[in-house]
Amino acid sequence: MDRYEIKENIGKGSYAIVKLARDTLTDKKVAIKIYDKYKLLDPQKLNNVKREITILKKLDHVNIIKLNQIIDTRLTVNLVMEYISQLSLRQFMKNQQGKILDEKIAKMVFKQIVFAVQYCHDFEVIHRDIKLENVMLDSSNYQIKLIDFGFAIRVQPDKKLNIFCGTPSYMSPEITRKKEYYGKPADIWSLGILQYILVCGRFPFKGKDDNQLFKKIQQGEYSFPNFVSSSAISLINRLLRQNPLERPTAKEILYDKWFN
Repeated sequence: MDRYEIKENIGKGSYAIVKLARDTLTDKKVAIKIYDKYKLLDPQKLNNVKREITILKKLDHVNIIKLNQIIDTRLTVNLVMEYISQLSLRQFMKNQQGKILDEKIAKMVFKQIVFAVQYCHDFEVIHRDIKLENVMLDSSNYQIKLIDFGFAIRVQPDKKLNIFCGTPSYMSPEITRKKEYYGKPADIWSLGILQYILVCGRFPFKGKDDNQLFKKIQQGEYSFPNFVSSSAISLINRLLRQNPLERPTAKEILYDKWFN
C-alpha cells in the first residue's frame, strides 16, 4: 500500500469503506475499497468479495468502474479502482432544482447506464443493485460509471436466481414475492425505477415499511407528473411491466423512441 497516499473516506458499504487516495507513481486520484478481514470471517461475505473481484476483473467498459489492482495485506483486502468523482447520481439529483433532471440530460445519463447494463448482461453478469447511489457522475461532462458489484453474480442464461437481495425501493415484484427470478429482467425493472426518478424527481412506489412498499410494487400502480414527456412515460411503462418476460432487454431499450 506504500504506493498510495490515503486521504479521506468517500464511501461506506455494509462491510467495506472507500477512501480517496493518490497514486504516487502517476499522481492520479484513485478510490480504494477496503475490506477488513475480520469482517470476512463469515463465508458468505468472503464469497461475495471473491465474486465481486472475479467479475470486476472481467469487465472493461467506459461506463463501469475499473479495478486497477488488488492488494492483500495481513488485515485488509484492498481493491484499487479508478476514480471518477465523489458525486453519486443521488447527490447530483438532490442538487437539482425540483430534484429532477431536464429530459435532455436525463437521456444522456440514462443511456450510459443502459450501455453499462447491456455490457454486463452480454457477459451474463447481473448487477442486482442498480440504484442512484451506485452510479457515479462527473458533473463537468455527465459521464457516468456503474459501481458496487458486491451483489453481482454471473449466471447461465436460463438459470433462475433465488437470493433475496438488492435495495427495497428498486426491487422487482418477483423479488419482493421471494420467488425464484430471472436476473436480467430484475435489473431492467431497477432501470425503470431509476429512469422514473430521473424524470419525475420521486420514487414511483412508497410505503411506511418494506411490507407496504412491496405490496405497492406488486400492485404496480403509479402516476406521472404532467411535465413528463409521453415518450418517457412509454419507456418507463415498458420497463415496469409486472411480467418479467414482457420487459425489454437492455439492448432493446437503446432503440426506444425516447432516445431519438
